[in-house]
This record gives sequence, C-alpha cells and structure tokens, in this order.
Amino acid sequence: MPIAVPVTFGGYLELERKLKALGFVEIPWRETAVIMEPRGVTPQRILIHGEIGFELVANGYKVRVWTSCIRKEVERCRRDNLLDEVVSRAPRRDAGWVLIADLVGRAHYFAGRTSRTKHFVRTLLQRAWIAQYKIRHRVTCSVCGAAMEICSRSDTGGNFWGCFQKESHPDKKPIWEQWDFGLPPKATKIAEAWRKERARYYAKKRRAAEQKKATDGAVCVGT
Repeated sequence: MPIAVPVTFGGYLELERKLKALGFVEIPWRETAVIMEPRGVTPQRILIHGEIGFELVANGYKVRVWTSCIRKEVERCRRDNLLDEVVSRAPRRDAGWVLIADLVGRAHYFAGRTSRTKHFVRTLLQRAWIAQYKIRHRVTCSVCGAAMEICSRSDTGGNFWGCFQKESHPDKKPIWEQWDFGLPPKATKIAEAWRKERARYYAKKRRAAEQKKATDGAVCVGT
C-alpha cells in the first residue's frame, strides 16, 4: 500500500499556481461555508477544517477541486514563507477530490478519491485538467447538435454523455457517447491507466474477501 504523506506549503503553492494557470479560481470562504456535496465533501469538512477549494465554470457545468489543504495553515505559511510546513490534514484521514457539478451544485461526476501519496499534487492536477477539458469541450450530439448531458449508470456508477432531445432525432430515441469521447490522446491514456489501477485494486479486495471467507469457513468446519 502506498505511503501516505502530508502536503507542504511548497506543494500547495505548485497546486495553486497550476490550477490558476488552467483558469480555476479559489472558492471564497463565504461560499465554501454553504457548499454541500456528497462522497467525502461534507459541511463539517469545510466549516470545521476550512479546506481550500477551486472552481472553474464553463458551458453549463462547473469543476470543483478540493485540495485537502487548510486555509488557516496556508495563510500562516504564506505570511511567514514556510515552504516545508504541513498545510493539510493527517494523510490517512483525508484526500483530494475533483468533481463536475451543474450550476445548481448537484455533482454528476467524481474523478475518484485522490489519496495523499507522494504523487498527490500531480494526480490531482491531472484529474482537474481532464475534468476542465470535458466541460470546456462539452460533447455535442452527432444527430441534432445539442450539448449533451453528463449521465451515470445506475448499476456501476460509470459516466457517459447523453442527448435527450428525442424530438430532434429521426428515431425519437436518446443518443449516447462514451465518457472519454473527444478527449485528446494524452488524457485518454491517463484515464485508461486510472481505470486499470482501480480495477486491480478492487480485484485485490475481492480476492482478499474470498480468501477470508474460505479461511473462516475452514475454521468453522474444524471446530
């Protein structure tokens, strides 16, 4: 299992600089106080710990990046120029997140939990880059030309693009496109590597669960 590491102020500065270069802006403190999002991003996490987030808005969606870095710690280190000081919560208690939400704030896509390993900043930036590319180059329907919506599968939770302007389609049916449709080759390669890594992780968990079940069953038979 990768070693969990904290984020230093120097690491945060790199993250901040590159996110702003992509067009992200820091979410003001007064706004973060009322943001509520599922799957790891809670009001307690924002209100109590004061986590810094960034946002980019384009074509009817917004990308949000939660850095796991604490605002008061960043401000202290910025004031005293303490590049090696830790500005994040305990590594095993938290992670970074990249998500895509609509303009109302409902989350439609999560890029996965970004654990705080030695590659945390790089991985979070890659996920932010791909997410912002998706909404800046929002897929359009090949039949009617309308902007497609972000959809998710009820069984696996995987995402895809969908157009529901059925009256504009000859067969009166929705049109679907794969989630990675239109991504540049570099982004597609990164996304495929993440999916393979996630598949290996869950396969390992399944094998461990099956092994434990078999071991427990053998103990029961033995007794």
